[in-house]
Amino acid sequence: MKLRPLTIDQLDYASELLNEGFHKRTAATWKANLLDIFNHAEKLGHSTIGYIAFNKNGDIGICLTIPLVRSVYEQKPVAAANLAAFYLKPDYQWMAALFLRRIISVADIDYVDVTAIATMRKINTHLGFSTSAIATLVVPLTIAAFRPSNGASIQAYDPLASENFSEDTAQILSDHISLGCLVLMVEVNGERHPVILKPKKRGSLRSARVILVKDRSLIYDSLGTLARYLMLRGYFFLEMDVIKKPDLWGCSLRKRSAPVQSTLPRLNSAIDHTYTELVFIL
Repeated sequence: MKLRPLTIDQLDYASELLNEGFHKRTAATWKANLLDIFNHAEKLGHSTIGYIAFNKNGDIGICLTIPLVRSVYEQKPVAAANLAAFYLKPDYQWMAALFLRRIISVADIDYVDVTAIATMRKINTHLGFSTSAIATLVVPLTIAAFRPSNGASIQAYDPLASENFSEDTAQILSDHISLGCLVLMVEVNGERHPVILKPKKRGSLRSARVILVKDRSLIYDSLGTLARYLMLRGYFFLEMDVIKKPDLWGCSLRKRSAPVQSTLPRLNSAIDHTYTELVFIL
C-alpha cells in the first residue's frame, strides 16, 4: 500500500470515491463539502486535506485529514488533524490499521477522530488514541426549557460588537457563522463566553450540536435559558459529547454514537470541534 496526498485537482474523483464509500451523501454534496474544507485548509497554508491509498491494482481507499489549529481555550495553539471519511474498498478493509498508521505519522500533530465506527475505535486505541468523551448527551429542549438558569442571558454573537477576544478567536467565530453554525454569547455570573452550535437533524426534527464551549458546566448552568432560546428558533434537541452522564432529568446518553478519540491528551475541559467534520460534513 502507498499513499498520495489528496489535492484540489482530484476534487471530482475524490467526491466520487467518497460517494462510493458513503453513498447516503451524493457526489455533488461531497464535492461541496470538500470545497469548503479546501478553502479552509488554504487559509492555513495547506494544499492537501487527506490521502488516497493505492496499490498495483489501483486506488483502494481514502481518508480525509482536515487540518486545524485549536487555540480558543489552549495555553498555546495546538496543531491538529481531524480524521474523517475513512474508507477502504471491501477487499482491502483488512489493511485499515496499516492505512491509519501511515496517515498518523507526524508526532506533534493531534490526530482527532469524532465519528469512528466500532471497528475503527479498536484500531485507534491499539495505535495509541485516548478517549476524551464516551458518548453523546441528547437533551430534549421541551423538558430543559423548564429548568432555572440563575440569571443566564444569551444573544447572537455580533462580529461588529466589542468583545474581549483575540483576533484569532474573532476569526474563528466569524468563520463558523459563514459555515452555517449558530454562534452565541452566553453570560453566566457576569462572565460572557462564546458558544458555537451546529444545526442538524434528528429524524425530521431540528437539533443543535455543541461545537465549542469553554466547559460543559456553562451549558448546564445556562440550560433553561439556552433551551428556550433554541426552541423559539425551531429546535427540539441539544446534543453534546460528554465524559459521563450528568444529573439531568429527561436526557439520554447515546453510547452507540462515536466517542471522541485523539492522539494527544486534552489539557483543559473545553469542547472544541471547530473546523472538524462536525462542521463541514455533519
